[in-house]
Amino acid sequence: MWRNICDQIRQMLEYTGVSQQDVAEEIGAHPTALSRAMRHGSDPSATERKILLDAHRLMVEKQKAANTVIERQMKEAGLALEKAAALESMAL
Repeated sequence: MWRNICDQIRQMLEYTGVSQQDVAEEIGAHPTALSRAMRHGSDPSATERKILLDAHRLMVEKQKAANTVIERQMKEAGLALEKAAALESMAL
């Protein structure tokens, strides 16, 4: 289970482009503590479990925010295409 959480954190770090150090600072942990918790993976201490869960929660929030921005940009692009098509059809 903990290895899976560590893998998910790594994937979300890559997806969002956020550094491990930034995540550690945002959850109030020392960067080395987060790194150590992710290395231990299968058998983290209670403190490391808290760090991993806080980091995972933060990364899920960041990924949701990134997805929201992407969805909004796609909607805006779709509306722009619809307007362009409408103007083109009116011009013909």
